[in-house]
Amino acid sequence: MEHGTIAVGWKSIGDASSLDWDDIWDKAAETYPDKSDRSHSIDANALWNFFHEIEIGDKILARRGRKILLAVGTVTKTAYYDWEKGLERVGGDENLCYPNFIEVDWEKLPIEYDELAFGMYTLQGPFDYDYYQELTQGEVPEPEESDTLNESRFRLERYLEDFIVTNFEQIFEGKYERYQTEGDSVGQQYPIMNDDGRVIGRIDILAKNREDESLLVIELKRDYGVDTTVGQILWYMGWVKENLCDEGQDVKGLIICTDKDEKLDYTLQMLEDRVEVKFYSVRFQLQSNT
Repeated sequence: MEHGTIAVGWKSIGDASSLDWDDIWDKAAETYPDKSDRSHSIDANALWNFFHEIEIGDKILARRGRKILLAVGTVTKTAYYDWEKGLERVGGDENLCYPNFIEVDWEKLPIEYDELAFGMYTLQGPFDYDYYQELTQGEVPEPEESDTLNESRFRLERYLEDFIVTNFEQIFEGKYERYQTEGDSVGQQYPIMNDDGRVIGRIDILAKNREDESLLVIELKRDYGVDTTVGQILWYMGWVKENLCDEGQDVKGLIICTDKDEKLDYTLQMLEDRVEVKFYSVRFQLQSNT
């Protein structure tokens, strides 16, 4: 932060500032031949977004781990490549050189939260505005109120996905395992790609049935409506069937949400056994040590 920038790597790819997406992909494939095509696409998307999606005036959050917000920054200059600046920034060590920069006006905080405030991935966004406001005021959004303490729910959307992944074996009682492909993905935020290799969506969690090897698309129902939720999971299931399934291999869907929804019930009746809904709840209870 003392340099007034954020910097990312991919030094072996060279100056990607003027390259189109396909050229970045080709360079990634040439530079990292041991990685899969999917991995090359993920790298290309990250570098492309760094150069083309972040704009002057955007807010940047610098964090350490998942509980500490170090600073809030405002973008003052969009991305550019500068190898010499990258070297200077790390005392001339080429192995540590991150040559891609965005200039940022930083406001140092720091804020340490009592609970998890951030997801697992380093590059994330865009952020919900209300969530951003509460974070910068030193608070993780408060739990939602409910009729009884024992049934009190809090906003798990930020954590639920990570919680499910971390406790996957226990939650699914060993019936499913997270989907893996060529060592590059373990089924969380699994990228949906178009024919050109661009990421056009992400499955919250993709799993495989250990018995019959059928695939399971797991989506968390957020605040958007039933039509969007069902349409999205069916789209993902169709893509998985077309791109990941062998002949005769089945694919099903699972929507995880907090409350019953009459519209969702009616919709799923027409899908027979293709898509299932399960509900989660959080219980809080104090017990005596006697």
